[in-house]
Amino acid sequence: MSDSQYAVIYDLHSHTTASDGRLTPQELVHRAHEMRVGTLAITDHDSVAAIPAAREEIARAGLPLTLVNGVEISTLWENHEIHIVGLNIDIAHPTMTALLEEQKARRQQRGQMIAERLEKARIPAPGKGRCDWRTVAPSPAAILPVFWWRPAMRKTWRKSSKNTLPAGKPVTCRRSGVQ
Repeated sequence: MSDSQYAVIYDLHSHTTASDGRLTPQELVHRAHEMRVGTLAITDHDSVAAIPAAREEIARAGLPLTLVNGVEISTLWENHEIHIVGLNIDIAHPTMTALLEEQKARRQQRGQMIAERLEKARIPAPGKGRCDWRTVAPSPAAILPVFWWRPAMRKTWRKSSKNTLPAGKPVTCRRSGVQ
């Protein structure tokens, strides 16, 4: 069967290293091409930072891949964290950029709160016995996968973060979302 006889594959929910993905934007578009994806949406958590790099790589490499601008917005609904996927968005729209800046600030604030609680619980930061998590981890995303993710024990980052910081524990900080 020739390449032209394959059905078009759509992947409308993918992540890069701009949020919790393992691949850079450049690696992701090449992986999508290898997997015969024809239309790819990058929907990083609260970030559109990977989209320009992905678009540039598609053009540079001449990949037959349609890139859809996307984002996955984290928020709370009835006291539950939910994620809202937006597709075909204007990544430069002032309202979108303002929202993503607010989300970034919320993540950084939560990271600082977690760091302070780790210090209060006397859990040492990585390194030579220091205990200042605030200088080590500017965001929750920096704390959890880098310092607590144990591949032998936990298969995914999501499972790791849920097992490491369950609700109601000393270092847990409630997430906040779009108001």
